[in-house]
Amino acid sequence: MIGFGTVGQNLAKILESKKKQLLREFGFHPRIVAVVDTTGAMIDPKGLDSNRTLAVKQAKGSVAQDPELGRLGMDAQEVIERVEAEVVLELTPTRIVDGEPALSHIKAALRSRRHVITTNKAPLAIAMPSLMEMASYNKALLKFSGTVGGGTPILDFARKCLNGNRIKSVRAAGRPAGLVSSVG
Repeated sequence: MIGFGTVGQNLAKILESKKKQLLREFGFHPRIVAVVDTTGAMIDPKGLDSNRTLAVKQAKGSVAQDPELGRLGMDAQEVIERVEAEVVLELTPTRIVDGEPALSHIKAALRSRRHVITTNKAPLAIAMPSLMEMASYNKALLKFSGTVGGGTPILDFARKCLNGNRIKSVRAAGRPAGLVSSVG
């Protein structure tokens, strides 16, 4: 997990609170093996305890301050290169000017043949076609529905359900957003 601000911390809380339900209903047992924030990382290949990670972040300001699992000064690129993981969650703040550092994180993860889930709009606005091509080439998934209103999977809807249509506009005026499309 790259970025442990509001989104990352809330995701960790949700995964912890839904742990039994995810296993029971989907056979899904997510393990967060590394968390990176602005001053370093916290790593445990067996899986971090979310409550401990959150407590360290809140008490000391950085996950890197954990006396046993903290890695002060370790950055996201190093974690992506060194830590074994199937998925990289890129949750850093949006920087629309250049998409960094998220753009570099996503590229590094895809080059490592890791799936990526991002809530960051900037890398997509700047380089979506090349990122999708890189994901396809490396047989990795790039998921980004969380970039659009958090819970509004409108981009996936447009890509999957309106295939063959040309989107002419997207509009919202005090009511739910809608796509206007035409065949052809």
